[in-house]
Amino acid sequence: EWNVPISDADRAAQRAFFDGLDRPAAAVVVGTSKPEKNWTPEGYARVMDALERDFGMRP
Repeated sequence: EWNVPISDADRAAQRAFFDGLDRPAAAVVVGTSKPEKNWTPEGYARVMDALERDFGMRP
């Protein structure tokens, strides 16, 4: 557990954001703390393309 406080206003803004999307969303974190684990931009693009194409998600 990260114990990051989220205010009621932030939670409401988050809910409004996701409710306004026309399809599921996916978060893609494009960096790591270890450079050897980082992917190329093309690798990330392939994953995001697949999320959209295969699952209808908006990365």
